[in-house]
Amino acid sequence: SQGPLRLSPVGTTVAQVGIDATTTAKVDAGQTSLKTTDGSSIVVQTMAGNLQIDADASGDSVVGSGTGHILLQAGGATSDLILGGKVSAVTGSISLLAGHDLSLGSDLTTGGTGTLMATATTGALTMTAAGKVTSNTGGIRLEAGTNLTVTGINAGSGSVSLIAGSGSVIDAGDSSVDVAGDGVRILAGNGIGTLGASPNALEISASTLSARAG
Repeated sequence: SQGPLRLSPVGTTVAQVGIDATTTAKVDAGQTSLKTTDGSSIVVQTMAGNLQIDADASGDSVVGSGTGHILLQAGGATSDLILGGKVSAVTGSISLLAGHDLSLGSDLTTGGTGTLMATATTGALTMTAAGKVTSNTGGIRLEAGTNLTVTGINAGSGSVSLIAGSGSVIDAGDSSVDVAGDGVRILAGNGIGTLGASPNALEISASTLSARAG
């Protein structure tokens, strides 16, 4: 797309006219914004504009299959990537790229050796308090130009890298361990967790940890 793009579940209802001139409703229910079932990959990109993908009735935004990969990219320095629901692959890798802010409205998941990458180039990357980012053995890398707000990240036997360029890595919620993996690497231009009158530390589970702030 050359400009902003919004993908949302769409349903259609029409009136089918019978030979007696009465009508019967023909309904096509709303379907998932993006979904494959044959293992093919999904690529959606805006050249300059926001990319917004809404959730369907079951909470999904993008559903991959087989070994298919997923790329969702909002191009342009001021463009946001806004995901209202879950983005999932079976064993493929997922890349989410935003020129500015990136908002994860639900879970980001893959299995097998699939990896997960999410980047808010010049802005903030924000997860919801109940959100999860999970892989099986593949690595997970989340990067924000400013603040990175996270929770529920679990790379299984893989490793996790968190980067907040000029900001902090912040705890989005306490319903689960914030970061888990065999190895965890955190780099922040400002802080990791929150100190002061209302402290909120990151809960981390890892065999090996490397962290640097400031």
